[in-house]
Amino acid sequence: MVFRFFASRSINRMYDSQLIIEADQKILQSLYVPIKLGSQIREMVANNTGLDTEYHWAGFTLAPDQAKLSSIKPSLFRFERWLASEFALNQFYSSAPLKTKQHISLLEDLENDIL
Repeated sequence: MVFRFFASRSINRMYDSQLIIEADQKILQSLYVPIKLGSQIREMVANNTGLDTEYHWAGFTLAPDQAKLSSIKPSLFRFERWLASEFALNQFYSSAPLKTKQHISLLEDLENDIL
């Protein structure tokens, strides 16, 4: 046999859940942090290309400090606009280092906290 298995880490299972969800507009309003960066980008893109388009809040990411983890590194938690759909549809992509049921529960808690 050419390949041999060597158990080198105590964690041998990780989870990663990916969901496409539709959010209530109130969630977006609660999470939105007004910044002038979007206006600045809009102006610069318009100057560079002639294309006048607004830039909106698109999501957030939470990450562990992976430099402090010597074993398997959990993936990032992401909640962001689903780029394949119009912003008006309020569709989002979310990924989490969790089982899918836990991921859904976490998003429901987020929704309940905001609304």
